Amino acid sequence: MQEKIPDREDGRYYLSILRGYGLLEKDGGKEEVIRLGEQLFALQDWMETDRDHEKEKEARWMLAGAYESAEEPEKAAEQYEYILELEEEEGVREQIYSSLVSLCTESGDAEAAWEYCQRGLEELTGSALLRIQYIRMQCASPETDRQVCAQTIRKFLREVPEIAEEPEFKKLQEE
Repeated sequence: MQEKIPDREDGRYYLSILRGYGLLEKDGGKEEVIRLGEQLFALQDWMETDRDHEKEKEARWMLAGAYESAEEPEKAAEQYEYILELEEEEGVREQIYSSLVSLCTESGDAEAAWEYCQRGLEELTGSALLRIQYIRMQCASPETDRQVCAQTIRKFLREVPEIAEEPEFKKLQEE
């Protein structure tokens, strides 16, 4: 039995323990997830056998969430950047861009938030979520004239009419 337990220098050990902590939905585990995640990525060799990068993405998602819970937005953003490099599915990429925009906005890095939002919109031309974030940031900016906001809204409604039905867009209209 003992020989079936992976050695601590084996990425499988850290990934297994990390998955266990991932099942716990308590904030108390975030420090352990961060510690284990950092140890896992320090090993590096396990990623060579992860050809489809699924294990790496799984671990990075857990680590990003733990960093967010620990209020370390820069480190969370770094993990999302890694995931973005590996992820191909458009819906997941949209969520990642959205998370990056939110993290940068929360940490006060408006320039990075704009960059991520614009990059996401260039790549995902039909994204209602990123358009709504773009409108929210633009209209919240004191330097932006209301006419410019109105033009952006009209433009986005022409490009993706479905955003008019989104609850977040309706909230923006009320604001």
